[in-house]
Amino acid sequence: MKSFSLTIIVALCVYPSLLHATEPETERRFEQYKCKLVLPDSEYRWLDHTIISNSTAVIGDDSGTIFVLRISNAPGHRQINKGFIREFDEGFMEGADISKISGEITKFKSIPCYQMHARFDSDNLITTSRAFFANGYLYQLQIVGSELPIDERDKLENIFSSFEFIGTPILPEPKEDTKNGIENIVVGIIEFLIGIIGIVVVVRLITKKKKTNPLQNNGLDGMNS
Repeated sequence: MKSFSLTIIVALCVYPSLLHATEPETERRFEQYKCKLVLPDSEYRWLDHTIISNSTAVIGDDSGTIFVLRISNAPGHRQINKGFIREFDEGFMEGADISKISGEITKFKSIPCYQMHARFDSDNLITTSRAFFANGYLYQLQIVGSELPIDERDKLENIFSSFEFIGTPILPEPKEDTKNGIENIVVGIIEFLIGIIGIVVVVRLITKKKKTNPLQNNGLDGMNS
C-alpha cells in the first residue's frame, strides 16, 4: 500500500529524534474528549502522534512497545455488541496481514468494552486493542509490540491503565445502528492501523540497531548529530 510505504519513510526521518525527546510531564489531559493519559512508568515517553493518522496520543518505550489512543466521533446510540464486533474485526483485518487470536466483550473502567488480540503475521508483532463508547466518542486503545504479554493480564492492565476518564463518563443509549455509522468506524480503523504498523516497524529497526551496536548510546547518536 502506498500510504503504508509513505508512513515508513516519514517515520524513519523523524522517529530517531522523537526517541530522544524528554519531557518532564507524565500526564496529558484532553479536556475536549474528557480523558487523560498518564505514562505507565519511567520507560515510556511521549511520541509525535501526528505520524499515526487520526491518533490523539502516542507513547512508547525502547523495546518497541507502542501505546496509541485514538478518539473519533460516534453516534450517541452505538453499543458494544455482536454487530460492532463483526464490523470492527472486518475493518481490522482488511488490507493487512493480520490473524485474530481472540476477542471478547469485557469491561474497562466499568464500561462495556471489546478487547481483541491479534498477530501481524509477517512481522511477528502482537497487538491488543480495546474499543468502547462513551461521551459521544469511540475510544480505541491499542498496544503493539513484538513481546506483548497477552497472557499476563497485570502487565497489560498497567499499560491500559494509562488511560483515565476526566469526570464520570456518559454511556450511550441503545438504538439501532445505521450503515453509514458503521462504515465510518471501519474506515477509521484501516487508516489507524497503517500508521501504527509504520511506527512499530521503525521502532523495531532502531531497537535492532541498538542491540547490534551496544557501544552506541541508544544506537542513535550518529543519526542525531
